[in-house]
Amino acid sequence: MQPLLILIGILLVALVALFFSNPSKGKYKDPTENIEPWPYTRKDRMINDTEYLFYQALCNYIGDRAVVIPKTRALDLVDLPAKDKYKELYHFRAVKKYTDFVICEPVQLWTICAVLFDDSSFDEDAKKDHLGRDICRILTSADIPFVRIAAEEYYEDSDFKAIDEVLNDFYADERKTVGK
Repeated sequence: MQPLLILIGILLVALVALFFSNPSKGKYKDPTENIEPWPYTRKDRMINDTEYLFYQALCNYIGDRAVVIPKTRALDLVDLPAKDKYKELYHFRAVKKYTDFVICEPVQLWTICAVLFDDSSFDEDAKKDHLGRDICRILTSADIPFVRIAAEEYYEDSDFKAIDEVLNDFYADERKTVGK
């Protein structure tokens, strides 16, 4: 009976070792590694025409009170605690999320707020992200205000009222005006 238990134990150890080993380690060769040049080409602009129209209107409205940064990854805006037991899951949830624009204080680049731009591409992204719920939850948990703005053919100052309120709240905090 004992030799059978020893044999079963050895088989279990071998199966566990096989399960946790990487059989392709050192064997996989990336077929693109030696291709020169890689097939990337430069885009004319990093945002589409609708986003660019909004970007221009927003920059004109904000003036020198802040800077506007397009296409910012969520992970560039937030940190995760090193010892959180779900850190990898939270990281995975945020890794492909981004904001359309981030409004920052112009000297220290402190994040003032994020702008989620509801243009035609939002509909496609929303289907994948349950109406943008994850990016909203990420920003909310990090205490980053965000504003949703719908795409328009032209913008008036009243379209930026919510952003103006966030800017005013930010600059009302005296700690944020040090160094200005």
